[in-house]
Amino acid sequence: MKKMGTESIDVLSDKYTEIVIETDEENPTTITEITNEDANVANGYRIRLTPNYDRD
Repeated sequence: MKKMGTESIDVLSDKYTEIVIETDEENPTTITEITNEDANVANGYRIRLTPNYDRD
């Protein structure tokens, strides 16, 4: 997995600490893991975030 930048991405709330995206198989393969401090993504995939431009 490739590690993304070093800047905090701050996309999660107090309710969730991590997002894991994986294949829907008996033995799933992890595609990406996202926390507020880090994002790891498998080779051949990418993560795109769209900011809220209306946020104060």
